[in-house]
Amino acid sequence: MDFLSNFATLNYLFLISIESNFFSTNKLSNENKQKNNIKIRIFLIPRMFIIPVKRAAAPKLNNVRL
Repeated sequence: MDFLSNFATLNYLFLISIESNFFSTNKLSNENKQKNNIKIRIFLIPRMFIIPVKRAAAPKLNNVRL
């Protein structure tokens, strides 16, 4: 859990996507299954771009007059 506590203090959000054609069930990809290619993509996204999006998506009920 030490890694998660240090990870939460970072100002960046890491998105790691692992793409593998091993899980594909198409019959056309049987040739690709033998290769078993694994693609690992690492994205580094600063939280400055994520937090304003969440705030903008939340409705502002204080300004609404019924």
